[in-house]
Amino acid sequence: MKWNYKLLYLLTLGALCLYVTTGPAEALVPVSGPTITNTWASLDTTQGVLNALTYPYFTPDWGKTVALELDVTCMSGPCQGTVDFGLFVDGPGLISFELGGTSDDSTAWGDVLFPVYAAVDPSWTVNNDGHLSMTSFSVSVPGADWYHGQFTINSLAGGSSIHMSPGSLDITTYSDVPEPSSALLLGAGFAFVEFLRRKSRR
Repeated sequence: MKWNYKLLYLLTLGALCLYVTTGPAEALVPVSGPTITNTWASLDTTQGVLNALTYPYFTPDWGKTVALELDVTCMSGPCQGTVDFGLFVDGPGLISFELGGTSDDSTAWGDVLFPVYAAVDPSWTVNNDGHLSMTSFSVSVPGADWYHGQFTINSLAGGSSIHMSPGSLDITTYSDVPEPSSALLLGAGFAFVEFLRRKSRR
């Protein structure tokens, strides 16, 4: 019986360790944590003639989730361009980035850059159905401040377009602490582990 308690104790402790390392990331809640209170965006062309049919802007321009929208056509190319953007975040937390939109150039590609402490620069491409594709990512911000990023167009063929409205770059702020129910579950787990530890010593 004593060994059964020890085995159960070790299994429970292992499950709690797994929860601590993976659980809080899934328990992020957009309704708490920091808010984006202001935004700005501007487009610079570095190669070719890039015509902004819709100049880059955020809609809405504040809240838990803001969306960068853009509609551009490469009039003569290939074209390159950069959308510089900024966010004022009113406290510490996490910011996640998800990319949407379409392009009629299957070879178009670029990056989403958001350096805070370390450079984060996942590339985007165009998949088979013409949608922009990028692995979503999150960045931790340490406190209230302006944070700057870039959406880059590294290659867009002449006569081709990128449409990010209503498909867009969605930027969402999260709390980086577990929600109350997760914290309660974690506390109950630790109490159970302590109970098993005492049992296994008898």
